[in-house]
Amino acid sequence: MKHYVGERKPLHPLLDVAHPVTYGPLDLQDYYFEHKKQQAEAMVRAKEIVRAVGKEYGALTGREYGFFDAYRTGDADEIVVCLGSAAGTMKAVADALRGEGRKVGVLKLRMFRPFPADEIAEAIGRAKRIVVLDRAEGFNAVGGPLGAEVKAALYGRSSAKVVNCIYGLGGRDLSPELARAAFDLSGPGTVHLGVRE
Repeated sequence: MKHYVGERKPLHPLLDVAHPVTYGPLDLQDYYFEHKKQQAEAMVRAKEIVRAVGKEYGALTGREYGFFDAYRTGDADEIVVCLGSAAGTMKAVADALRGEGRKVGVLKLRMFRPFPADEIAEAIGRAKRIVVLDRAEGFNAVGGPLGAEVKAALYGRSSAKVVNCIYGLGGRDLSPELARAAFDLSGPGTVHLGVRE
């Protein structure tokens, strides 16, 4: 891995007293707006860099990584969208539900910013029902952060019912039983999965 990543050589090290630098400079109103626009444009261009690095890494290791991992979503009527370790449990439950005749799939995001809205809409927009798992509460009327982003990505592009499911707060596990319950949620709206009554 070190051969691929290389040695870290800071461009402007903080502790180089022979060449002092300032970190966290103040950006006042005369150029703040222009700098924010540059940051926004850089985030748009970052998607191509992520694609290129994923292909380069794939050529080196045989494991190419993109914006997300689409698992059994090609013909799925129901798709769960999630991040991180929840995907393993959701995939196992999806396999079990496939064995029962349900057309289900899982979309595991690998990148949240920049948000791959167009790619997600293309990958899951044809499903009839989408459940978005969030391991964070947004404390608003919209739901969790991932749920809000997926809904925005699908707006005007899909007629799927979208349910935002808040789960696992405080480190609670996502058991196979809760994962199965997530596939059975009806929507639209926000549901708190696994809350003790």
